[in-house]
Amino acid sequence: MDSSTRRRLHHAPADYVIGNQQISPVVNIRQMRGHLALLRAFYDLKISVVQVNLPGRTDEQKWTRFLRYAEWRFFRWGSTIVSQRSPGSSQLNPEEIPPIDVLMVWHAYLLNPRHYYEDCRRDRGPPWATLGAFPLILASQLLDNPDPDQIRTWEDETHMPFHPDLAPDPDWWLQIDCPACGSAIKIHFSRWAGEEPLPSRCEHRSVEFQDMKEALSVKRFADEICAAVVNRRHLDDPRYALAGTVLQTSSGQVQHEESIRLNRQLINAWKRTVEEEDDAAMAIGKDAHWSFASIKRRIRRANEVDNNTGTPQEWKDVLACYSRPFSASLNLVGAVIRQAAFIKKMHDQGWTEPGKFVRHDAPLIESIDRYHKFLDLMSAHPGRFYVPTNNIDLAWHTHQLLAGIQRGYTEDRLKRGFDRTSRDWKERFGELYCVCQYCKNRDAALSIRDTRSARAAYTSSALALVPRYQLAAPTTATGYYYRAPSSSHSPREREPEREDPISAIAELVDLADGCGDGGDGGDGGDGGDGGDGGDGGGCGGGCGGCGG
Repeated sequence: MDSSTRRRLHHAPADYVIGNQQISPVVNIRQMRGHLALLRAFYDLKISVVQVNLPGRTDEQKWTRFLRYAEWRFFRWGSTIVSQRSPGSSQLNPEEIPPIDVLMVWHAYLLNPRHYYEDCRRDRGPPWATLGAFPLILASQLLDNPDPDQIRTWEDETHMPFHPDLAPDPDWWLQIDCPACGSAIKIHFSRWAGEEPLPSRCEHRSVEFQDMKEALSVKRFADEICAAVVNRRHLDDPRYALAGTVLQTSSGQVQHEESIRLNRQLINAWKRTVEEEDDAAMAIGKDAHWSFASIKRRIRRANEVDNNTGTPQEWKDVLACYSRPFSASLNLVGAVIRQAAFIKKMHDQGWTEPGKFVRHDAPLIESIDRYHKFLDLMSAHPGRFYVPTNNIDLAWHTHQLLAGIQRGYTEDRLKRGFDRTSRDWKERFGELYCVCQYCKNRDAALSIRDTRSARAAYTSSALALVPRYQLAAPTTATGYYYRAPSSSHSPREREPEREDPISAIAELVDLADGCGDGGDGGDGGDGGDGGDGGDGGGCGGGCGGCGG
């Protein structure tokens, strides 16, 4: 960091200009510190898990196995503690904060904001919308010394130990509902983790399953098909729409006309079944042999799509939201795995070291400063795709956890977009975009090849910001922003209440849809959890370096 930047960032600005709007900072130093403390805890948790001695299992297998356990515990938290909250609930109290593994899953869920926001709007499963913003400060304060009421509430409500088992007991019992008859089935965790086969038959109805997890997912889809058919006059209401149909793919805003069209295409195959069958969901599953391949064929036939043509992508996207038995519209195990790359970058660059930014917080101020510049850059070029460096990405992720709405991109798009981001950033602000040593050296090497006059022009332009009157015309934006409910103060410190971000910020975050989504990467079956999808990790698409 040069001396002029250091002087400028000695104190955080009171406000920023984004497009034609002047706003207060959307994230602050304390939230960033809390986020880094959580990232350190997530990193340490993974190290502890992979160091457990489990003969015959690789580190990846041990981590994936643990994450399936954490995913189960996350939904147990949702069905017990979270389900007791109402839309008017305050921010989470200390006793409602879950254990570290559950926090990690929730963190990854929020960093897939398109899925999270749509799931909240559709009101399926636990009432996640009542949670509001991720309690970065409070949760980080409880990491080393959990509140006794926190431990007691968790264990009384979930009937599970507060501290997660790093090597979950293969004989731990869990309960699922038979997709064919709804009766409770108790199975060992080893079966759920794919180490032993799941039950393949419903004894009550003599139904065979090729894959119990897929059958459970088909049942979830069938239940929602039935609800959509019954409420087909209200398909513009997200509560009755299928997953993956509520938000526009291009902007993340709620769509109505397209949602109705897409839902009608998908439910068209089962209108008669729902109207004529007493147990329509069972009939849908049985007719499809509890397989999504059959579901796809049925939808194609109902909409007169030739088998040789293949399934339209928008239908595939909807069905992908049902690839897991749980109510979330994405694979949360895969989502946590995707975040590991960014967390490792923060660790390797020393940003997660305890107390690193207690006295020396200039790098965090710079991250916040650059993130707001990044938003301003997007406001000037709303049609372009920009890639954040790691220090921008940290502020971006922090903003997402406070309930911003964004959309993800794959690593391939990150790589293609990085050079454009660097070029436009330098043109708009007159300074290097990536400040890691690799990019500085690369820029210096390229400068040597330039003419002397070109080098002189670059040197002078890099010394100061471009005056605002020379910048591209801003764009007024509108969009959606999910706001956390207001809070009453607890004995511990709380994040200060913040006003709703202006609509311009909301759409910027909408259009960008944070590096964190990146697609589910598929299910992967019992052998794994699919591809990693997009990384969502900052400068990884460009240099892999800059952390500030």
